[in-house]
Amino acid sequence: INLGGIHSQAGRLEQAIACYHDALAAFEGAARSARRGGDPTRLRGSWAKASMNLGHTLYKAGDFAGARRHLGAALRRYRPLMQTSPNLLPDVARTWVNEAHLAASRGRADRAHALYTRGLKTFQGLMRGAASSSPLRPDAANARLGLARVDLMRGHGRGSARRFEQAMA
Repeated sequence: INLGGIHSQAGRLEQAIACYHDALAAFEGAARSARRGGDPTRLRGSWAKASMNLGHTLYKAGDFAGARRHLGAALRRYRPLMQTSPNLLPDVARTWVNEAHLAASRGRADRAHALYTRGLKTFQGLMRGAASSSPLRPDAANARLGLARVDLMRGHGRGSARRFEQAMA
């Protein structure tokens, strides 16, 4: 997963996609082995994160169908873990925001708004009581920027300007 992130950050999307596919295959094999001998719960979080990262990278590469498929797979893998592993909530919220980016790029403003809002509320809940330097601040700002873009799509210029200001604060 980490090597895929390095390639993605450097703009080498094809290499990142290959790394994420390799990670998914490794997690699938490890989960199959763990099912035979125990609980694969720990693997599911990493497996879901690899799906999320692949989905986001496919989105950046313009493969919207592939992005949707892998972001959906990430959410399906995260769903059974959300109650027992709250440490995964930031990644779940990032997946919602990535899904929102995809919906916005396809002109689905209402869906994008709902997903950005869900992600932002999750980030805000996790940051409540945390220091102002919370590592989730950039994620919350990303969701606010997405909401600002959706406001523009909907023709709400004042709301969009307010959200842009909130994101930059």
